[in-house]
Order: sequence, then structure tokens, then C-alpha cells
Amino acid sequence: MILGVFIFVLAANLFHQNRLFAGPTTKTIGSIEALYPSKGRSNPQVAYCYWMGAAELHTIAPIEQDIFNELHIGQPLPVKFLPDSPTTNRIDLPRINAERQETAYWMTAISILFISAGAFTFRKARQDIKSGKTHRKPRHGDFVPDLANRKEVRARGWTSQDFSKILIDFRKIYDDYLDDEIAVKIDFLKEGALRITFPQDLPDKLFPFLINYAQYPKGFEPKADEPLVVGKATVSREIDGIPDSKLIGQEAIFYVPSDDMEYDIVYVQVGDKTFANSFASHKWKKVTDTRLPVGFANLSPIPQIAT
Repeated sequence: MILGVFIFVLAANLFHQNRLFAGPTTKTIGSIEALYPSKGRSNPQVAYCYWMGAAELHTIAPIEQDIFNELHIGQPLPVKFLPDSPTTNRIDLPRINAERQETAYWMTAISILFISAGAFTFRKARQDIKSGKTHRKPRHGDFVPDLANRKEVRARGWTSQDFSKILIDFRKIYDDYLDDEIAVKIDFLKEGALRITFPQDLPDKLFPFLINYAQYPKGFEPKADEPLVVGKATVSREIDGIPDSKLIGQEAIFYVPSDDMEYDIVYVQVGDKTFANSFASHKWKKVTDTRLPVGFANLSPIPQIAT
């Protein structure tokens, strides 16, 4: 029955999205940046960009296999987005829109079937709870995105297409935490650097891991010099290993230290303090040598502590 309720919620959300995009929207023509075939149980994915004025927005989304087979890199792609929320977008192909509507109807029917079939087992579940028995909890708690988050990643040495692929691979590694896509906005800074923000947020717990992975992504070679990735986020209880609760709520800079030979660590600057955040020990250790990488001062999102 729980599965039925879950499917019903998904169907309701799909109906809501359909109604949302049936209202006033802004249409534009985007371009396909990359295509990623299906692996295992996941759908193939398409990475595309579109423009809102001078801003270039990037999205990675799952797509049905038969439609995927008809696409190619560089292909123009109709996109519609909400005027008051430009990052809320969808591919505007009639065939996809029709499939979304049909999927919503089927999901509603299936959810009703599951809810009906689960009525009997619900009584037993109540008895188990009363008798002190418990059911296995989800591996990870529900993630509630903060749409006003100030997370930011700055990268040099990767193109926007590279970073979109890095995000897809990262999501696959941490699929227990993440949905089917990571919505990002990529802006171009001087000297080929990128500024990546997260309009739909990203779990705080994963942010240090993203900084490390983007520095050492699998299957990539930098296009120019050694890549440099620096991130900014607010310290929260969700991040492993915080040594002092007084750090919670403060803005911090995350980076991979120079001459790194561990490959599973990031350094964290909070005010005038620097910590080594080891993924192996799940602890932050205060350090005196900040080991700032070359170019850090020019890339840091918080210049005043980039020394």
C-alpha cells in the first residue's frame, strides 16, 4: 500500500507539472550537448542547454529510449520554462508531452491497485508496530531542498560539457541520495572558468564529495592546465565530521589541497580556520598549513579568506 501511495504522489506531481506547463510559459530553442546511453536500470539521459537572455542554463534529464535513438549532439531542441522560474524547464516535444500525460494516467491506475491490495497488509503492519516490531527504515532520510541555498562551485580546466558529464557520473555514484538529475546553472567567468549554482539544491552531505570528485573525475583528461575546483556552502549538521557545533551556519570554502596524495580528502576554510575533512575517517582535523592550490585566490567564491 505504501508503494501505491508513493506512485499516487508521483502521478499527482506529474499531473501538477503538466498543469504547470499548460499555463503561461516561455519557449526557446536549446541545443543538445551530450547523450548518455542507458546503463542498467536507468533511462538514457540527455544534457542540453538553453538561454534566458544572456544567461546560459544547463539541464540533464532522463528520456525514453525510443526518443533517445532519434537525437544527436548539436540538434536544436525546443524547450519551455516558467517565466518566474527559468530553471523549471522541460523538453517541448509533442511526443514527449503525450507520453507524460499517458504515464500520469497509468501511474494513477496502478497506485489505486496497490492501495487496494495493501489494505489487508496494513492491518498486520499496525499489529507489528503495537507489538514492538519495526520495519527497515530507508537508507537515507528525505532530502528537502533549500531553493534559497547559496551553494556554488567554481571550476577551471573543464568545459561546461565536461562538467555536465561529471555531474551525471556523480549522480550515478550517489543515486541513493539523488534523484534522476542535478539541476544546475552554469555561468562563464573570465579566463575560461565556470561558476556552477544549484537552483534545486544539492544535499549538504554530498557537497564535499562533489568537490573532490570534480577534481578527480573518472575517465576525464583536463583540456588545459591542471583543473581546479573550489566550492562554497553553508556548514550544516548534515556534513560528516564537523568538530564544533559553532561552525554550523557559517559559510565555508571547500577545495582539494595542493600536492594531494590521498585523493579522498578536501580542505575546508571557515573564517580564519582551516580543516582537513577526511572521507576515510569522517572527521575534520584542524590544520595550520592551508596548502592552497595555484590559482585559488583568483577562483575562490569568498575572496576575503582566499589567502
